[in-house]
Amino acid sequence: MIILVAGLSGVGKTTFCKKVSSSNSRTLHIVASSVQKRCNETDFNSNQLNLIEEINKIVAESTYEIFLIDGHLFIKNKKVPIAAIRKLHLRAIVFIYEEANTIIHRREIDELRKRNVETQSQVIKSLEEQLEYCNYISKELDLPLVILQPSKQDTVLEFSQFISLLN
Repeated sequence: MIILVAGLSGVGKTTFCKKVSSSNSRTLHIVASSVQKRCNETDFNSNQLNLIEEINKIVAESTYEIFLIDGHLFIKNKKVPIAAIRKLHLRAIVFIYEEANTIIHRREIDELRKRNVETQSQVIKSLEEQLEYCNYISKELDLPLVILQPSKQDTVLEFSQFISLLN
């Protein structure tokens, strides 16, 4: 079962995926940006398709049952094409949501990554665009979509309940 975990940079996708995979030995956390570094294409669409191929190879060669793809739906303001997303054979989408000021704060204190500084209104706009695209993908590909907010709920428990509904 392949599940896309989407959301803005700094929202907590990686933290969420690590918590889920550490609490469930059947789950593998795949960081799309780490896999993408192995893809050498300069063309955006070709790069995305190569990324999907690499992820599908990892899945095919693995004994895990649940795969969390920690990734973005927008890369440098370009939407990842739905044709590429379709090739992942997703079972569901999880959108990680936080308030804009929380995201901005997390980005400011994260010393491991350099990110563009965005205003609160820019982050809100990005959140809205990404959530709108997630909804579109969910409808187009007939995939369940769950929105989780780590600061307001036990996301591992919520996710476990969501997964049990998918089986």
